[in-house]
Amino acid sequence: MTLPFMFRVYQPKSRIKTEDVYQSKPEISGSMIDDLTVSPVS
Repeated sequence: MTLPFMFRVYQPKSRIKTEDVYQSKPEISGSMIDDLTVSPVS
């Protein structure tokens, strides 16, 4: 079984751009888990 390589970079509120949405580390990891469980792994 192969897993897709995916990552997201955490940025503190003070460093995000105006068009970006702030996400805490737990929110980022939760959304990554959701993405992996929703999409089938080939």
